[in-house]
Amino acid sequence: MDQDLYTLPNKEKIRLSEIYKIDKMKDRGEYIHNIYLNKWSFHIIFNNGVIIDVEEPYYYSDWGDARNKLEKTRNDLIHAFENYKKK
Repeated sequence: MDQDLYTLPNKEKIRLSEIYKIDKMKDRGEYIHNIYLNKWSFHIIFNNGVIIDVEEPYYYSDWGDARNKLEKTRNDLIHAFENYKKK
């Protein structure tokens, strides 16, 4: 098993060795045509300059659950990244 690979919730596989930075979570209200639909997201920035946006859309009343879900995803990734760097 390749310990360098990490699978994101959308099933995309990334290499931990290529991560430069894991950005902070932000509430990005980018759905301007629907004020009730928003998204929490964070960026993964890679050494080659590529940026992946990991997001969790939510309706206004469900923002807490969406935030908690994405925060767990981000924390799991940070934990895997830190463990990989220790090796």
